Amino acid sequence: MLTNQGIISFVVGGATPIPAGARVKFDAGTANAVVVAAHGDAEIGTAILYSGKDSYAVGDAVGVKLNNAPGSRHVIANSVFALQTGGAPTVLKRDDNGAVSDVAAGTAYAIALEAPSAVGDIVEALACPPFTLPAA
Repeated sequence: MLTNQGIISFVVGGATPIPAGARVKFDAGTANAVVVAAHGDAEIGTAILYSGKDSYAVGDAVGVKLNNAPGSRHVIANSVFALQTGGAPTVLKRDDNGAVSDVAAGTAYAIALEAPSAVGDIVEALACPPFTLPAA
């Protein structure tokens, strides 16, 4: 399974549908399947929006934009935040249910490129390799 676009198709595993924009991880014990990632999980990427489809049922094929793919991605906001100004980016952290948040307990995952107006909104973000924020 090779890709030069940074998107690979997987099967939705587990017992829960995967919403578009959710961070996903491999489903343990199931070949070629993914499930929604929690705040402490290392994801492989995010479920993509495809032809207006906003959720993928168990057993469906789901396109996943891999973490190492170039460009921005859509993520699910689990908090309402504003974009910071003055050079400091709004850092989004891993949160439960495949979402991201600026106040979550998880580790840093992305830089926000737009702000949500409500919890559950899908926003554009730039996924970043693991990094440590300097002490304030």
